[in-house]
Amino acid sequence: SSSGCVSHQRLQGAFVQ
Repeated sequence: SSSGCVSHQRLQGAFVQ
């Protein structure tokens, strides 16, 4: 989840830009 993609993972709460 914590990779750096704020595309669709932001729905999971993993918007690590």
